[in-house]
Amino acid sequence: MIQNFFVNKGSTLPILELKLINDGRHNSDEVFFNNLQDAQLYFTMSDLDTSVVKIAHQPAIIIPNDDCDGTFNIGYEWKERDTNREGKYVGFFEINFNGSFDNNFIGKNLIIPIRNTLIINIMKGLIKK
Repeated sequence: MIQNFFVNKGSTLPILELKLINDGRHNSDEVFFNNLQDAQLYFTMSDLDTSVVKIAHQPAIIIPNDDCDGTFNIGYEWKERDTNREGKYVGFFEINFNGSFDNNFIGKNLIIPIRNTLIINIMKGLIKK
């Protein structure tokens, strides 16, 4: 399944944001989200056709969910150079867990999205930022 994200050429908004869903592998969302707060997050994006990397292993952010339920989304704040070329790109987030809340997470890495392909569409547009 493909998940599309659209941003204008040269724009830094909107922030790329993905909702984390319960994958059924962990007993408690709280344990996962506690470990997420102490993890390192990175974003990578490459050209869909050529596979040339446009953004390599750049720091990503944790965004508190608007639902006030203690869960989080992960995101990437664009820089103007990230969106300076129109095209289609494939992106993913990498979460490196430290395991300070639960030893089962020590040294674990997770690539997001798991089941979908994230396609970032950089389009010619009038609105910047």
